[in-house]
Amino acid sequence: MPHLRASVAADAEFAGHYNALISCCGHLGLRDEATEFLARRNRVGPPLRVSVLRHSLRHFAHGEVFAEGLAKAGGPD
Repeated sequence: MPHLRASVAADAEFAGHYNALISCCGHLGLRDEATEFLARRNRVGPPLRVSVLRHSLRHFAHGEVFAEGLAKAGGPD
């Protein structure tokens, strides 16, 4: 996770870095941290929707694992 945190710090205006970080926080049970990053992420891009990302990543090998982490982090469906 240090590398994901560094990515967010280096380019705080790119929502994709936040998505990965939020998913990891969800899998690790870091709900408070995920909530903070979710709020920051939604200020720089369209609001995160787990269902939208799940659909977009449906053909990727780990797309469901990624979406599951977002859901565990409290991302809205």
